[in-house]
Amino acid sequence: MASPQPGSNVRPVPCIRCQADLPNDHPLFCPACGAPQLRVSEDEIAAAAAALAGANVPRPPDMRLIQWPAAISVSLICGVASGILCSLLVGELHFLLVLWTLTGAVAGVALYSRRFPRAGIGGGIGARIGLLCGLFSASVSTLLSSLVLVAQRFLFGQGHEIDSSMDEMVRQASTVSAQLTPPGQPNPFLEMLKRPEGHAVLLVSLMIMLFGFTVLLALFGGIAGGHYFSLRRKVESAA
Repeated sequence: MASPQPGSNVRPVPCIRCQADLPNDHPLFCPACGAPQLRVSEDEIAAAAAALAGANVPRPPDMRLIQWPAAISVSLICGVASGILCSLLVGELHFLLVLWTLTGAVAGVALYSRRFPRAGIGGGIGARIGLLCGLFSASVSTLLSSLVLVAQRFLFGQGHEIDSSMDEMVRQASTVSAQLTPPGQPNPFLEMLKRPEGHAVLLVSLMIMLFGFTVLLALFGGIAGGHYFSLRRKVESAA
């Protein structure tokens, strides 16, 4: 360590080797044993303590960035609730899937905005929360719908009704295909869908399409919710 500056406040200590008293001019070497001496000024101690205290102070989160733990938690709550409601829709009530999916995404953004009143809510954060809500909602809805189909076929003996619905969809697709293809030319894909394994392919395809549709809906809902709450905060700040 550098030698102490004249006039600095230096803590007096004896020789580090022989413990002999040192002169007042604080020599770098002990006159008695010749051992090199180390001296620490009060200013250096205070600076080191301040730096150590500053290093231990946790930094507040940057509210301009999305807080992922909170975003995941609110998206999980709203997405699971939306997925359960969507899986309960049957028959003519399927149009409510759009409503529940959009509502779940907007509710996720609202919960996040309430948890972080000073967060920079906008389309970007809303899109991320909406995407998470859509993934959770689509996963829960697909899982529950699949379990319902398995139960209907193997537990309640409703396999004939399910196959009839699949046959009706294939007949409608065949009617459309006949209008687009030359007469007498069969469609191998539609012929495959008429078989039992084709029904399974059709169900899986419908599940995948519904999954993607749900995620996209929630994404748009999150973007709309982010812009809405951003505009609302601007209005409240200007008032």
